[in-house]
Amino acid sequence: MICYLSLSACTSKDQIRYEQFVITGGQLYQQHCANCHGESGQGLRELYPALTESKKLEDLNYLTCIIRKGGDKMPANKELYDLDIAQISTFLKYRWAKDKTITETEDVSKIQCAN
Repeated sequence: MICYLSLSACTSKDQIRYEQFVITGGQLYQQHCANCHGESGQGLRELYPALTESKKLEDLNYLTCIIRKGGDKMPANKELYDLDIAQISTFLKYRWAKDKTITETEDVSKIQCAN
């Protein structure tokens, strides 16, 4: 218990929040995305695109809209909230874009996707 308290005292609130987004985003990825894109983001040939080394992971507008509305062969994920999309985006950037920034829910909420 003392060890845990001393470790948590050394971690900032922002770092804890970021780690929560990455962990929860990873769980949401497993639940909603991994079936097609693969647990390692490898995809399946032309059927499901690989996420590894994808430049599209850097575009929050694209990520938000493809998750929300779907596209090409990807189905829409209408049951996901803006917080879920922010967490998935944070996980995707962490895992495959090597971007250690948090995607804020407010930023996802502002994005308007074409129908």
